[in-house]
Amino acid sequence: MAYAFDTPSGIPHNGLYIENKTTDNSPNNGLATTGTLVLEWTHLSDLTGDTTYADLSQKAESYLLNPRPASSEPFPGLVGTTSTSTTGLFEDASGGWVGGDDSFYEYLIKMFVYDASRFREYRDR
Repeated sequence: MAYAFDTPSGIPHNGLYIENKTTDNSPNNGLATTGTLVLEWTHLSDLTGDTTYADLSQKAESYLLNPRPASSEPFPGLVGTTSTSTTGLFEDASGGWVGGDDSFYEYLIKMFVYDASRFREYRDR
């Protein structure tokens, strides 16, 4: 499934077709969709010793941890809902504690608990 991350920014495509290893070529992805991949993919790298999975998911996560443009963070700590897979930029500033966004914040906490020394930035975010 790593082919999902084959975008200019590293933000993964949202829809995958496993049978022929293609994507829906969607130009954007949601906050929770991108933000919840990081724990499982990082853990997979830790288990296998292959950093590929962690690198892919953490590159995508980096856009969420450091949102651009600045206007996509309307309130400290809250970011927009949709980012583009071509540039990594947020397309909006309509984030909040709604379904589709809340999982991103949940995974920030989970990543910090998973490894506090490596993922302090996740706690701070």
